[in-house]
Amino acid sequence: MRSKLLIIMAALLGTVGASAQGVPSYTPVECAYALPETLTAHATVTCGLVTAPVDPADPDGATHQLSVVKVSAAAKPLPDPIVFLSGGPGVALDAYWPAVEAMLDAGLLEQSQRDLLLFDQRGVGRSTPSLSCVVEASAAQLLPTMDANRTCSARLADEGIELTRYTTVNNAEDVDAIRRAMGYAQFNIYGHSYGSRLALALMRYAPEGVRSVMLEGVFPPNARFIALPKYVEGALARVFDACADDPACSAAYGDLDALFSETYLRVKARPIFGGFDHNTLVRSLYYLMQGSRADEPSIIPAFILAVKNADRTIMERAYALIDGEIPPSGTISEGMQTLINCADEAPFLSEAELAKFNDGVRVEIMEVFSGSVRAQFLEQCQNWPRVELGSEHYKGVVSDIPTLILNGTFDQVTALENAQLAADSLTRVTLIPFPGYGHWPHGRGNPCAIAIYSLFLTDPIRPVDSSCVATTPITFLLP
Repeated sequence: MRSKLLIIMAALLGTVGASAQGVPSYTPVECAYALPETLTAHATVTCGLVTAPVDPADPDGATHQLSVVKVSAAAKPLPDPIVFLSGGPGVALDAYWPAVEAMLDAGLLEQSQRDLLLFDQRGVGRSTPSLSCVVEASAAQLLPTMDANRTCSARLADEGIELTRYTTVNNAEDVDAIRRAMGYAQFNIYGHSYGSRLALALMRYAPEGVRSVMLEGVFPPNARFIALPKYVEGALARVFDACADDPACSAAYGDLDALFSETYLRVKARPIFGGFDHNTLVRSLYYLMQGSRADEPSIIPAFILAVKNADRTIMERAYALIDGEIPPSGTISEGMQTLINCADEAPFLSEAELAKFNDGVRVEIMEVFSGSVRAQFLEQCQNWPRVELGSEHYKGVVSDIPTLILNGTFDQVTALENAQLAADSLTRVTLIPFPGYGHWPHGRGNPCAIAIYSLFLTDPIRPVDSSCVATTPITFLLP
């Protein structure tokens, strides 16, 4: 536990650029981000760098810099800002501006009367040092035999970067370092996807300055990425059930579950358009579920039928949606992503764990995902140092910090089951499913989600009115 004196000193120093040894400091800088014009038109955006210890246990040791962005729109913001923890892990803020813009357009800052802080996590984006492997990835395009993953790891180590310091635990300490450096007493934490795991780590390792927590697209520390086939199957089953419950969808597509199986076998036996096979079908559905939103008709049933009939028109519409779900080129810090994933997930990559977590999962999903889930981690982790975080790190977080959980029912990667898993060990928690939404209701600018979160921020202890969730029925694109 850090000393009270250190916390008091940080609060007094506030936004001073230089600080006493071992105390995180904040320095304003010119914003280098390519911000959407519509965002800057109705909000004031300022940027800065927080200098903090690479190893929180050694406050007088080596430092790194975290690139921080503050978005202000409220006339008189309350003193406890919202702090957004991004996902990936390792996805830079440059990939998030459209989602931030959507949340602001839906009134997040005006309704909450708070500023919004965002930052590139250690090793990511404009934070330094960078753990991006884009140089090696570019070289590998010219030299196909090059092992970009191994080469990047070796280069970063040669540069003197302490790769073992890039963990979820230290990421959590960075959030608190930002709070102290900028002179805030409390934060309202908003964690999305991997950011939800980071938020839960903050509740466990550095809860002192946390007023409230909102989790979305939840991936708690006791959830396992090797269970991805199970998550995909559960989300797909909820899509099929929603179609069956909708008379128009059911009439148009019949038994959607059976249609999927028939289409899967057809393109597995004979790929269409020179290469669209069963793997492409399932992976396409994966991203279509991720981007689902109940305020627009779901294209998933129409897409399955289009694949069966080799209908390019509907398939091309789906491809456009899928393209929007993939982070832009150059926005992922591969080194940071690998180090975090290997520390958090590598202990659970055995064949036994794969079988345990995915017992009974339908063959179509297992054929596509079971091998790739293990191979992805095992191949990458062998080239990077892995930190042993201890058994407690992988258990559910126990906390009485007021927590709001929102999760889309069609979320295929941070599934609804994981939201419940996180809620099970929290004592002051409200879990609200969002039917028909995928990975991120807030990032789609959902006004109901914004309203619920704003009410929660007003009084995190008081029950929130979630009746607006029921006003948007799930609809489907019809032939």
